[in-house]
Amino acid sequence: MSSNNRTLGIVVLLTQVAFGCEDSGNQTAQTPGSHAGAEGWNTDADSNVNTDNGTNTDTSTSANTATGTNSATDTGIDSATNTGTDTYTGGSTGAETGTETNTGTDTDTDTETDTVTETDTVTDTNTGTGTVVEPNFSLVGFGGKTTGGSGGETVRVTSGGEFGDACGGEEKRIVVLMNSINWGGEIGPNKTVIGFEDKGEIVGGTVRIGNNVILRNITIHSGKKGKDLVSIGGAKNIWIDHCEIYNYFGDLNGDGKIDTKGDIGGGDVDMYDGIMDITGSSGDITVSWTIMHEGFKAMLKSAGGNLTFHHNEFYNIWERVPNFRGGEGHIFNNYCHDITQSCVDIRNGAKARVEGNVFERVGNGDLDTGTGYERGPIGSYYSGNGCWEVADNIFVDCKGSQPETSTCPYTPPYEYAEYLQPASVVKETVLTWAGPGKLDFSGEY
Repeated sequence: MSSNNRTLGIVVLLTQVAFGCEDSGNQTAQTPGSHAGAEGWNTDADSNVNTDNGTNTDTSTSANTATGTNSATDTGIDSATNTGTDTYTGGSTGAETGTETNTGTDTDTDTETDTVTETDTVTDTNTGTGTVVEPNFSLVGFGGKTTGGSGGETVRVTSGGEFGDACGGEEKRIVVLMNSINWGGEIGPNKTVIGFEDKGEIVGGTVRIGNNVILRNITIHSGKKGKDLVSIGGAKNIWIDHCEIYNYFGDLNGDGKIDTKGDIGGGDVDMYDGIMDITGSSGDITVSWTIMHEGFKAMLKSAGGNLTFHHNEFYNIWERVPNFRGGEGHIFNNYCHDITQSCVDIRNGAKARVEGNVFERVGNGDLDTGTGYERGPIGSYYSGNGCWEVADNIFVDCKGSQPETSTCPYTPPYEYAEYLQPASVVKETVLTWAGPGKLDFSGEY
């Protein structure tokens, strides 16, 4: 038998192919009158949901297990006559003629177990029609008992005069604002005011709100000097939802600088008053899915009462986002960004729960020598004596007080678990859904 025997073998080839697929898409939401938004959120477990104007996260887990035994037994006599020339390293060449007989028994046993666990997270934005899964937009919070004009007649208005008449008196009424009006005055008790599509707009005056009022899908802006843009004085049971409210911010007197200590006559900070001030015995109020911006003083809550803020966007504001001077507050799932001096200010014996919010570029870090807090996202400024319970807040490029430990326990007296989201999705959710023109309100009137 030659040293160059050829060996005849049996080759068993096992091939397993696994594959998956992932789609992703992008959709931009535009905040009315301001800036571009971002994707919304929908989480679907083990289901395929196509979402219009939002983002779907589909999570699926699959396990594939294959177990098999492959056995092959070959017995045979192979006879071959080989004649050839073999070349060896070193220059030696020889001819070989021979008869080769191979007898062998080959037994191959293959046992293969494959277990595959696959988790796919898909971000998919579709612009076509489909099943829309949205956040819960129903009323929750301290304003939960507000009914507005439910059950009353529906009136469509197109002028300031018509609007004022429709909002007067105490009768239940649903008022649909069809377009932009120049108006200032009081929305009387037991009224629901809804903007038509994205066209309802109030310009140029102070909007005062009475008892048991619902205000939805409305833009309010550009008030009068020295006045609040929205004023709630001593009223209860109020829901402000999916609105946009803004005034003026920056160098308002044109002297080339921003004066934060001036008065109406010369400075910038007091040239206009608050974007929304809530005073006296006002309480049982919810402000949700609303955008507030362009103002030195965003929101004051004075005296007692209680107030819920959730899923709002605040930006280009100096301070008071909001300012609690007594009472109780619940501030959850808001996106606060580009707030110059300080944001949540809890003082004068107020208690609040602050949870699941995103603070981005908030605070200047200046020390409040009276309270010891550096001005930032959450603190007690000027007079102090407020306390808070904090949980799951995100701070990005902020300065000043950013507490991760609580100074007192506080639990709101209502159920809200189905509305609360983790802070990690709040920015995208708020930018997608907050403000007017985001929902179809036609079923409300």
